[in-house]
Amino acid sequence: MERLLKEHKQDSYYLEMLDFFSENSDDCFFIIEVEEGKVYFSNNVNKKYPFLNTKNNVCELSALKQRIYYIDVQMFDDELNKVIKKENDVYDVTCRMLDDKDRIIWVHSRGKAQYDKNGNTCRIMGQVSERLTKYKIDTLTGAFNVSQLIDDANELCKTDSINYLLAVGIDGMKHINLKNGREYGNNLLRKMVKEFEKTVLSYHNRIYRINGDCFVYLHYLTLQQNSHHL
Repeated sequence: MERLLKEHKQDSYYLEMLDFFSENSDDCFFIIEVEEGKVYFSNNVNKKYPFLNTKNNVCELSALKQRIYYIDVQMFDDELNKVIKKENDVYDVTCRMLDDKDRIIWVHSRGKAQYDKNGNTCRIMGQVSERLTKYKIDTLTGAFNVSQLIDDANELCKTDSINYLLAVGIDGMKHINLKNGREYGNNLLRKMVKEFEKTVLSYHNRIYRINGDCFVYLHYLTLQQNSHHL
């Protein structure tokens, strides 16, 4: 009983503090309790991310991970473990999540580790925002946009790596929309991105939507890799 009362008091304290932070912000704030495997959110979480289905603004870390896009899960785990193992003291992750309709939502999470009296990572406090990804993402499909492609291409030009760029389009997209309706066409575009993702299988290989029905796939290869890997 005493343990339950202590946990309830802790939950109330965390939630009250997170709500205070979020009062004058559009961002959602969070606390990850490492040992408990729980994530506490500010009160605006259910408005911004209702698909998380938090109970009293708290959810299990494992439940949160189930909403992360499958390609990004390993990267999410890696970055979280770096903070837990004290390799980093800042948690900084940009990843995709899926809502109840399997639509992709890009979020950027950044937080700072806190340590217990033994020097172990006990919690991570931070915020979730969509501002950093807002102008780099195609909101319809969840793919990157032309702006991000230009930035990535410029960075690649500074390296020694050999990379491949594949452009793919959908023939007759205008006719498809006229015949079946725009929502049908939108779902087709989303499906095309997901089919691309099945072959990408890497967070670092990227897909971009550069106009209505044209996509670009940027495949990263180092000098040591053979082009057959493409």
